[in-house]
Amino acid sequence: MAAYIREKGYNEIKVIDNNVYNYPLTRLEEEIRQFDIIAVTGTTSQCKQARDVSWLAKKNNKISVMGGPHATPLPEETLQTSYFDFIALGEGEITFCELLQAIENNMDCGKVNGIMFKRNNTFIKTEDRKFIKNLDELPFPARDLIPLHKYGTRELRRFEGRYTHIMSSRGCANKCIFCSSPMMWRYCRMISARRVFEEMMTVYENYGIKNIHFQDDNFTLIKNRVLELCALILESKIPFRWSCQTRPDKVDTDLLRKMKGAGCVQIEFGVESGDPGILENSKKGYKKEQIKKAFHLAKKVGIATYGFFLIGLPGESILSWIRSMWFAKQLRLDNGVWTVVVPFPRTEINSKNLVKIFNSDYTYWLYKQPIIKSGHFGPTALRTMRWISDKYVNGFFNTGTYKQSIGNRLKR
Repeated sequence: MAAYIREKGYNEIKVIDNNVYNYPLTRLEEEIRQFDIIAVTGTTSQCKQARDVSWLAKKNNKISVMGGPHATPLPEETLQTSYFDFIALGEGEITFCELLQAIENNMDCGKVNGIMFKRNNTFIKTEDRKFIKNLDELPFPARDLIPLHKYGTRELRRFEGRYTHIMSSRGCANKCIFCSSPMMWRYCRMISARRVFEEMMTVYENYGIKNIHFQDDNFTLIKNRVLELCALILESKIPFRWSCQTRPDKVDTDLLRKMKGAGCVQIEFGVESGDPGILENSKKGYKKEQIKKAFHLAKKVGIATYGFFLIGLPGESILSWIRSMWFAKQLRLDNGVWTVVVPFPRTEINSKNLVKIFNSDYTYWLYKQPIIKSGHFGPTALRTMRWISDKYVNGFFNTGTYKQSIGNRLKR
């Protein structure tokens, strides 16, 4: 967002990632006083922090805007429970820029597509914003506005040295009942292979980083795009090392071999469950045989495998849980993460009340801190099941995706 509005002439910008800075409210208020408009994004569990920022903006007579995966599905609730002046719905670059222009020129903000605000105690939702079809038109993220040296400092197993993240697409072609991606991005759009490679080169040349994790929902959705990117990496002769997330039904031997040759060291698959009925009810769109095959092929070509598993999906039982653990063992994955379902706003699992929500305080809506009852399993049972699954599949001394645990790192 900062990169986009800077390209349009707004140069007095500051980005504060408070996950990194951890500023107290007093320091945040000092920063807010220096600017005219405060823009905030945040996940569901961060909405209380966002509300605090909106209060500081209001207190200092600043205009504030919130967007992102919580405000988009719950714009009215967000306006009612905070002091934000505007909500940016969905994709925010063009919307936020047009909102800035409207405010700057004293124009009617009701003519800006893709926002919601209150006027005379009435919610005003403007016309929907069309999604950006060609993502190649967007500038690269403004990494110069964040302290990049403070990111990627905890060493990952898969890489030697520092790493960073790149998103080479937006959205997903599937509609899993627990995922908020379809609500946020509607449909999948891919950045071209050449443009992705240009961003990799920018990161390498400006920051000396050659380890990259692609954070896409489904990196290998279009095989030819990945093959073209692999060819560009090989042609550059730069020893990039990279990892990605994708679906097990979107890989094959030829693709995996090319990925391995171009520096792919780990691939992460969404498994979710080892129970066929739960996979079907969750609308995963693939079967256990396809999952097994994907892990086997990746292992065969020498790419490390990582699995994502969800506990507490609708229909979970003792039998389905045991099936999932046994299935994970059969996959011979290098590592995996076990989390509990979070019923994010406007996901099917939430809107159809497929689980019972015990805690309405969004602060606690975290993957490893259950706030639901699924079938006969309440929060305590789900937390215990998650712990047992992790230890059974990954081992008691597993440090997860990192080379060492936080405790060991602090001792050093």
